[in-house]
Amino acid sequence: MIKKLIKVIIVLLINKTYSQTNLVPNPSFETYTSCPNSLDQMSKCQDWSSYRESPDYFNTCSSTGGITPPNCFAGYQQPQLGNAFAGFLTYDITPFASNYREIIGAKLISSLNIGTKYYFSFFVNFGGEQAFEFATNKIGLRFSTVSASTVNPFPIKNFAHYYCPIKITDSLNWTKLKGSFIADSVYDYIAFGNFFNDSNTDTLSTGPYNQNSYYYIDNICLSTDSDFAYNVSINEFDKGKNILIYPNPTNGVLNIKCPDIPNEIELFDLVGKLQLKLDNATSSNCILDISFLNNGIYFLKIKNKRQIIQERIIISK
Repeated sequence: MIKKLIKVIIVLLINKTYSQTNLVPNPSFETYTSCPNSLDQMSKCQDWSSYRESPDYFNTCSSTGGITPPNCFAGYQQPQLGNAFAGFLTYDITPFASNYREIIGAKLISSLNIGTKYYFSFFVNFGGEQAFEFATNKIGLRFSTVSASTVNPFPIKNFAHYYCPIKITDSLNWTKLKGSFIADSVYDYIAFGNFFNDSNTDTLSTGPYNQNSYYYIDNICLSTDSDFAYNVSINEFDKGKNILIYPNPTNGVLNIKCPDIPNEIELFDLVGKLQLKLDNATSSNCILDISFLNNGIYFLKIKNKRQIIQERIIISK
C-alpha cells in the first residue's frame, strides 16, 4: 500500500512538472551560436531560424549598429526579458513587395497531443521609427507538422491558430498577447508573424515615412498550464502587495517577506522546469538557498490565500 502511494505521488509530481514546462525552446532568444553582426541572422539564435524571408536577431552581445538593443534600426527598445529578441516585417508597401512577410519558427521541445488544450503568451513591440511606421493587426502564431525555411517558405494562407485582431501601435511598452487552443494535429513546429495577405491585413499610418510594418517579439511561452503560460513573464509583479524579494540579483540566497505565510513557493528555469518547491512554510519570512543552481534567469512563483505573485530572479555568483 505504501509503495503504491509513493508511485501515485511520483506520477502526480511528474505530471505537475510537465504541465508547467514551456514547450518553446530558447523562449526569450537568449542562447546563441554566435553574436549577430548583420541583419537577417535568425540562424545565429539557437533553436530558431527564418521560416520565410529575412527576419532579424537582436542581442546586446552584438557590436553592430542597428541590431544591438536598445539601439535598433526599427525603433529604440530594451528586451522584454534578458538580452535578446527577434524581429520581423508584417507588411511592406514598397513596389514588387506585395504580401511580403517575415516569419520566425522553431521546433517544439515535444510534440503536441491531439485533443489537449494548450495556453500561450508572448510579447510584441511596434518598431514605429524610420520607414517602419505602419502598424498592423494579424500578428500571431501558427503550428505546423513540418518545418520551413527561406528556400521552402512558410505559406501565407490567411489562417493562424491565433492572431491579434487589433493594430498594435505601442512602441514604448511591450504588449502581451495570450490565448489558447485545442490541438487538432500532432504539431512539432511553431511559427510567428503575419500569416495573412495584404488584402486581409489592416494597417494604420503612424508617421510621415510609412513604408513597412516591423515588430519585435520576446518571451514566448506554451504550456498545458494556463497559470504558468499566462503569468510566467516578468513585469507582472505587483509591488503594492507588500511582498519583498531580495537581493535580486542574488549570489545564491534569496529573502522573501510576505504579509501572510505563503502556501507555496516555486522556482522555475527559463524553459519552465521546476527547480525548487517549498509548500510547508511556517513563517511569512522565508530564506531560500538557491546556491546549487547555475547563474542565469529564473522565475519565482509565490502563492498565498490572496494572490499569485510572479517575479524574475537573476542568479549571479
